[in-house]
Amino acid sequence: MIEFIVVFLLIVNVLAFVCMRSNKHGRFSKYKIDKGTIFLLSLLGGSLGTLIGMRYYNYLRDNILFKIGVPVLLILQVILLLIAVFQ
Repeated sequence: MIEFIVVFLLIVNVLAFVCMRSNKHGRFSKYKIDKGTIFLLSLLGGSLGTLIGMRYYNYLRDNILFKIGVPVLLILQVILLLIAVFQ
């Protein structure tokens, strides 16, 4: 079960990071991804990938939902992961 959780989180975080890159470099592209979709990926466990993408690509750093919400989600997800591992 833990292996499934780790693989799922890895996939969601990579996807969130790629979405941040896609939006930063494809501003006028038809492949731009909605901010709500990126935040949904963060809710599903991709907050680390979103946070790294925010820092690396300097994207959405001024948006208050991402500036405060993503780090809070990351803390909550780490706590939940630790509870799942040590239970």
